Amino acid sequence: MKKLLSIMLVAVMLFAVAIPVVSAEEAEGTVIEPAKDMAVYYANNLTGQTLPVIDGTINAGEYGNVVTIGEPTPMAKEWPDYGYIIDRESDRPRSGNIEYYFAYDETSIYIAFKEYGATFDDGNTAFQDFSFRSNYSFGYGFQLDDMTNYLSHSVSYGGGCWNKQKLSFSDGKLSNFTATEITPDQFYSELFVHKYKADEADLPEDERTLWVYGDVLSASNQNSSAPYIMEVEMRLDKQQVIEVFNSVAYTEYAECPNAMYFRMTLNTYRGGAEEGTSSITAQNKYLITDISALNDAQKTKFYMDYGMLPGSPTQVLPALVVFDEKDAPIMIPADKVETEPEETEPEVTEPEETEAPTNENPTEAPETEAPEVQGGCGGAVSLAGIALVAALGTCTAFVAKKKED
Repeated sequence: MKKLLSIMLVAVMLFAVAIPVVSAEEAEGTVIEPAKDMAVYYANNLTGQTLPVIDGTINAGEYGNVVTIGEPTPMAKEWPDYGYIIDRESDRPRSGNIEYYFAYDETSIYIAFKEYGATFDDGNTAFQDFSFRSNYSFGYGFQLDDMTNYLSHSVSYGGGCWNKQKLSFSDGKLSNFTATEITPDQFYSELFVHKYKADEADLPEDERTLWVYGDVLSASNQNSSAPYIMEVEMRLDKQQVIEVFNSVAYTEYAECPNAMYFRMTLNTYRGGAEEGTSSITAQNKYLITDISALNDAQKTKFYMDYGMLPGSPTQVLPALVVFDEKDAPIMIPADKVETEPEETEPEVTEPEETEAPTNENPTEAPETEAPEVQGGCGGAVSLAGIALVAALGTCTAFVAKKKED
């Protein structure tokens, strides 16, 4: 009988403790398919392999497969239209070819690119036959069900250095960005840039003409006096990046997703032929998908689930870069789950033995008042006590029934 009562008491105590239950879907996240016609690139898995050295030199085989993009997509001339409107008839300078590399391991994302500065053979003697620099703008989107939410890092010559341009955030505003206090060194774990004279590419680094060379804390974006090659290597810590993104996007992802939206814009400068004469510039986008042929109804049908609102004038989509195997599901990570403090077993203390009080009239039990049931924590304890009393009553009735039988 005592053993049965002990088991019932433990059951009542467990019933009184709230235990959160997380479904399998909440624990793993939600599967999402790439948007219609979106360019998808699969990064190379470097887990267990020699990892890239972030030193501004992209060595053969360091990142795996290369994505080469020749002709970029020319965009409109003026802001904000060049953010989302394609200008196929643009006669302004195009950026040069770019080779992209994407890789990952268990903790990091690696992005590298080599830009071959544009050269021109159009016979226009009013301008130089090469571009002397490009301004760069990178977009990183980790909210896979809303591609309009992304962090933007723009590197402009007016700012002088890669390290001085704080990141901004686009939360669906096509013509505006919200300034943040996020500095490049808070977003990038490592970033190194290396800009040198193109016809000296076969020379050792210490013999090249260098216009930019340095890490994310020191590298400036300087003009070149001849055709150039620009190499950029980045490493992003997955957990650090998602914490930064959560802080501005009002997301609460527990971990970095296994894919991200990525876009890149170059503002290419072609200088005037005579010293001191005006330059001409143009906006060109890489790693985007052209959807200018779609009408409003089609855009709404295909892309509303990805954050594009009805009536959006945008004519370009970002690329989707997947940091997983080709057959792996693309996952929106679960939100952070608040964990309950660890439960500890209550200490059981034996009551001190005392002598029973002497009662002159042993046939009469002393009268006692029933304890009042309190609310709050006291109510929970009293509920357990009431349940135990009820259980004891049931046991008593059971024993009485047996005796009657």
